[in-house]
Amino acid sequence: ATAMAPWQLLLGGVLAGFGARLGGGCTSGHGICGIASLSAGSLVMVLTFLASAIVTARWLYSNGRRG
Repeated sequence: ATAMAPWQLLLGGVLAGFGARLGGGCTSGHGICGIASLSAGSLVMVLTFLASAIVTARWLYSNGRRG
């Protein structure tokens, strides 16, 4: 169960799909295969994904969204 509205879940899915397309692959693909093959581009993408997630989570938490 979640307190998120269905439109917010849909928007999150669309944004994740768009980001995967823009980044040339999914987060796990870059994180596991890309970094294992020492790809500098994959390292940059993983750091970008991680930084975006941290900023988004902290922003949501500071605005009262806790679940």
